[in-house]
Amino acid sequence: MRLALFSPLSPAFFRWRAASSTSQKPCTQDTRGVYRPGPWMRWRTRQQLAQLDARQLADIGLTRAQVDREVRQAFWR
Repeated sequence: MRLALFSPLSPAFFRWRAASSTSQKPCTQDTRGVYRPGPWMRWRTRQQLAQLDARQLADIGLTRAQVDREVRQAFWR
Protein backbone atom coordinates (compact mmCIF):
# COMPACT_ATOMS: atom_id res chain seq x y z
CA MET A 1 0.00 0.00 0.00
CA ARG A 2 1.32 3.42 -0.90
CA LEU A 3 0.59 6.45 1.22
CA ALA A 4 -0.03 9.86 -0.29
CA LEU A 5 2.90 12.21 -0.71
CA PHE A 6 1.78 14.26 2.27
CA SER A 7 0.84 11.58 4.73
CA PRO A 8 0.51 11.90 8.51
CA LEU A 9 3.80 10.03 8.68
CA SER A 10 5.89 12.45 6.64
CA PRO A 11 8.27 15.02 8.14
CA ALA A 12 6.34 17.78 6.36
CA PHE A 13 3.20 16.71 8.21
CA PHE A 14 4.90 17.01 11.60
CA ARG A 15 6.23 20.48 10.72
CA TRP A 16 2.75 21.51 9.59
CA ARG A 17 1.15 19.98 12.69
CA ALA A 18 3.57 21.85 14.98
CA ALA A 19 2.90 25.13 13.16
CA SER A 20 -0.88 24.67 13.28
CA SER A 21 -0.92 23.87 17.00
CA THR A 22 0.49 27.31 17.80
CA SER A 23 -2.25 29.17 15.91
CA GLN A 24 -2.88 31.50 18.87
CA LYS A 25 0.51 33.13 18.37
CA PRO A 26 1.22 35.35 15.39
CA CYS A 27 3.10 33.55 12.65
CA THR A 28 6.70 34.74 12.43
CA GLN A 29 7.92 32.08 9.99
CA ASP A 30 7.83 32.32 6.23
CA THR A 31 5.29 29.66 5.26
CA ARG A 32 5.18 30.26 1.51
CA GLY A 33 7.13 27.07 0.77
CA VAL A 34 5.09 24.82 3.08
CA TYR A 35 2.58 22.51 1.44
CA ARG A 36 -0.70 22.42 3.31
CA PRO A 37 -3.12 19.74 2.16
CA GLY A 38 -6.81 20.35 1.73
CA PRO A 39 -9.36 18.72 4.00
CA TRP A 40 -10.10 15.90 1.57
CA MET A 41 -6.41 15.01 1.27
CA ARG A 42 -6.18 14.82 5.07
CA TRP A 43 -9.26 12.57 5.12
CA ARG A 44 -7.79 10.32 2.45
CA THR A 45 -4.41 9.92 4.14
CA ARG A 46 -6.10 9.16 7.46
CA GLN A 47 -8.16 6.46 5.78
CA GLN A 48 -5.01 4.99 4.27
CA LEU A 49 -3.34 5.07 7.68
CA ALA A 50 -6.30 3.21 9.18
CA GLN A 51 -5.79 0.38 6.66
CA LEU A 52 -2.24 -0.41 7.77
CA ASP A 53 -1.79 -3.67 9.64
CA ALA A 54 0.07 -4.14 12.95
CA ARG A 55 3.40 -4.97 11.29
CA GLN A 56 3.30 -1.83 9.13
CA LEU A 57 2.38 0.31 12.14
CA ALA A 58 5.29 -1.15 14.09
CA ASP A 59 7.60 -0.26 11.18
CA ILE A 60 6.64 3.39 11.38
CA GLY A 61 6.53 3.50 15.18
CA LEU A 62 2.82 4.01 15.73
CA THR A 63 0.35 2.11 17.88
CA ARG A 64 -3.20 1.22 16.91
CA ALA A 65 -4.46 3.65 19.59
CA GLN A 66 -2.52 6.54 18.01
CA VAL A 67 -3.90 5.67 14.60
CA ASP A 68 -7.46 5.43 15.91
CA ARG A 69 -7.10 8.84 17.54
CA GLU A 70 -5.84 10.39 14.30
CA VAL A 71 -8.56 8.76 12.19
CA ARG A 72 -11.34 10.01 14.49
CA GLN A 73 -10.35 13.65 13.96
CA ALA A 74 -12.63 15.79 11.84
CA PHE A 75 -11.41 16.04 8.24
CA TRP A 76 -11.06 19.82 8.45
CA ARG A 77 -8.58 19.63 11.36
